Amino acid sequence: MADYWYLWLILVLLIVILFVAGGKASKASNKRHAAMQKEIEAIEKEKALREKFKTLTPELLQATPMPELLEGVTAGIQVRIEHTADLTAAFNNLPEHERFCYALNYFFADSRDALSEFFKKNGEPLTSLAPKALAAAGSTLAQIVRDMLSMYDAENEAVSYDEATVAELNKKFAATADFELLSRQIEDYIHSNFL
Repeated sequence: MADYWYLWLILVLLIVILFVAGGKASKASNKRHAAMQKEIEAIEKEKALREKFKTLTPELLQATPMPELLEGVTAGIQVRIEHTADLTAAFNNLPEHERFCYALNYFFADSRDALSEFFKKNGEPLTSLAPKALAAAGSTLAQIVRDMLSMYDAENEAVSYDEATVAELNKKFAATADFELLSRQIEDYIHSNFL
């Protein structure tokens, strides 16, 4: 037995490696499971919003708090246009207040970390609608968003994307954005235009 001491050492090393690998695999599995659970919850929430906001009533609009109100109105709009042959044309044919609410929903959700995140995650027509929708809701953020839009607008040949300007606009947005105020402004906008 003394001649094969190195086999015991190899066995111990293999056991340690097995425990480490098992621990990492377990962590990866838990992370994957948590991500999948989050996706399932998002799908279930979307399904419930679609059902609840299929028909807008004054009572429903008055009783629903933000941000569920905005998400629900957007889900209702999505249900109406999603089965059309040309989704963009169907969206563009919506009344302005519905297009604005749709844009505000994605802006409200996607700009919390940084204004540029909204532009990275979304495209036309939402990006060009956002400053108009914010202005219609009475938000002073419209001008900063318009300035950022020019950085991401491929059609605007007068302005090129500039990392320093984007960082400056993100900083200015972070200093001035009040999402509680914006939430109240959006709620008032929905009540004024959907009731």
